[in-house]
Amino acid sequence: MTPFPESFLGSISKIYDTTNQLNDLYVEKALNEKQLNDAIKQLKEKSMTDPLTGLYNRQHFYDQIA
Repeated sequence: MTPFPESFLGSISKIYDTTNQLNDLYVEKALNEKQLNDAIKQLKEKSMTDPLTGLYNRQHFYDQIA
């Protein structure tokens, strides 16, 4: 005989499973945010440089003096 009733142990097991699921979702969200931030950074760089020469363009100049 266990010191705890089966219903209590079942509840603890469900809480543990739910906690693991939430943790997995948190990790997935963090990875998605990193991918999104990386994509935004790449887009900003592409918008500030000439694709042929890689030099900064006029818009970058205006942003810098603003």
